[in-house]
Amino acid sequence: MKMSTLELSSILKKENFDKINKMLDEKKLSLENAVVLLKCIGYCKEVANIWSHCFNESSLNERFAGKIIEEQKKEEKNEKLLIDLCECYLMLHNCIGITSKEIVSISVPCLLKVALNKEKSEETRKEVEMALLALRNIDKFTYLMEKLFLSEIKEIIQYHQEQRNLTRIAYQSAWQFLMCRSLGDELFKRVIENELHFGREVIRELEELNALVDWKRKDKEEKTNEEILIKRWLKVLYKCRCYFYMMLKEEFVELLELVTRLYRETKDCDYSMRKLCVSLLELLTDENIISDSVVSESGVVGIVLEELQEPTLDHDIIVFCLGILSTFSLRLNKWTDKELAKAEWKKIQIGMFEKMEEEGYEDYITSFHETLSLISSRVWRRIFKKSFDYYINI
Repeated sequence: MKMSTLELSSILKKENFDKINKMLDEKKLSLENAVVLLKCIGYCKEVANIWSHCFNESSLNERFAGKIIEEQKKEEKNEKLLIDLCECYLMLHNCIGITSKEIVSISVPCLLKVALNKEKSEETRKEVEMALLALRNIDKFTYLMEKLFLSEIKEIIQYHQEQRNLTRIAYQSAWQFLMCRSLGDELFKRVIENELHFGREVIRELEELNALVDWKRKDKEEKTNEEILIKRWLKVLYKCRCYFYMMLKEEFVELLELVTRLYRETKDCDYSMRKLCVSLLELLTDENIISDSVVSESGVVGIVLEELQEPTLDHDIIVFCLGILSTFSLRLNKWTDKELAKAEWKKIQIGMFEKMEEEGYEDYITSFHETLSLISSRVWRRIFKKSFDYYINI
């Protein structure tokens, strides 16, 4: 079943969930039928990547939480009902976990067991997809014993890499669940890059998805599944920036060039994608991650200069561009690049200054660098919110 964003928005309301809860109280609707209906709504919500707190705030939230705990405590559990309840609860919820550790401790092993099913049937494929879509909603701050799920989610990802048994959205969800759970753990980082090959996989997925999207199409009211998946991958990259340091240099360069290309392809047709790309580029051009020579050749600076020359400046976009520019100006003012010989670095410096001079931005870069040297990165973002027009026009 597929629903439009408008249809989903009309359904995902607190009063609708409260009505379902009342119907359950009055026995006008069975729990089994309610679960079937809500799984369908939750699935459509996840596929469309819609964020909603309405279920969290409804009386149905508490009912389902209680049912999950109640079913788990039974000596003879109804496994199918428990799985359905967990999937409903997680897919309709956002940021699950902070207030419900008990639900998470029940749901994770239950749904990972479903996701580990390797039967080759369309029904199994759909069940696995549903379980992984539910798991991706567990908030990154939720405490989970790592040993309870690292081996399982690793097995799921590796099996897909060998057999291609998952749907694209299920595969992305598996990565999201893993990456957002393990931000501070060195063991996880090594497994994610050295064994699961995160850099290689995310680049391949993005390349394949982008090849399936017509960004210039006329009908843009409803986003395609491929567009939504690209955004989901980019958001995970932004959220899990610590993994950039684990990528191979060649992979990182390829990712930088890919995001730059995505930005150019979507600049005039998808504002949210444009904003997401430029925010990610600000992270990718951090001098602690990649060498100066790579940044100078990637086309990122060209994007910034193009934005500065736009007749109308958008605050959100320009703030990220100024972040890139400030980083790059700091690079150009260094004595040398740690990865290059002094003469080679001097050549790059001269080349970039000449390019800036041709564009008429050399004075701006110098003054901008001098200004930002006195302001912390956290403060200057707030300053530019009201005064960036002044800085641009001087």
